[in-house]
Amino acid sequence: MQAMEFSKGRDAALGITVAPDSVDAFMAEFPNVKAALLDWKAKHQARCIRVMITVVSAPENHETIESVLKQVYEDEQDLSPLLKSVNVDVALLNARGKPVKEYSLGVAQRAASAKGKPWWRIW
Repeated sequence: MQAMEFSKGRDAALGITVAPDSVDAFMAEFPNVKAALLDWKAKHQARCIRVMITVVSAPENHETIESVLKQVYEDEQDLSPLLKSVNVDVALLNARGKPVKEYSLGVAQRAASAKGKPWWRIW
């Protein structure tokens, strides 16, 4: 797992990339993902606006991984409130890094009402 923090002005974003060989490997890595998310939230508090999750894995794993991420977003005791308070973008890539599917898990009200350039545009 790799976690990268981004900021623009006061806003903070977190990018998480995992490259599991299997669904079991994804589940084994999940405690590290959870810790990174909770640490980021504790560090930046109300400045947190976006989480980007990238999963690089064989396409046959994507459906199950997508289901796990949706369940975490909806039901996980610690992460669900955090994830629902920010925009969550998910990218599922094949083992060669080519996009297979990209989607969002809900849109946070604060971020949805922001106007102007996307957070990642610096020019």
